[in-house]
Amino acid sequence: MLIFYLCGGLFCSGILCMLIQKNLVKVIIGLVLAEYAVSLLMVLVGFNGSRVNPLITELAMVTLTIGLASLILLTAISVRVNHTNQTLDISKINQLKEYSD
Repeated sequence: MLIFYLCGGLFCSGILCMLIQKNLVKVIIGLVLAEYAVSLLMVLVGFNGSRVNPLITELAMVTLTIGLASLILLTAISVRVNHTNQTLDISKINQLKEYSD
């Protein structure tokens, strides 16, 4: 039962990291933490004593694959934003958006 609470703590720390941090890379890390917590929770739910539900395991693998693809895409976008704006601070990027309007 403790492992479920730890999984929830990992998810909450990822969400908190996404909400509080101003650096774009740290927001991406928070998203990855939340995605991994969801995948871990799916594997834990699919585990019954000594047996593992193969459908849940496959679903978790698909979730991890999609999470990896989104991580690569978000990393490429953040590199492009850094190259264009010379910053990864979200508040400064929003200020640049206000000046362009």
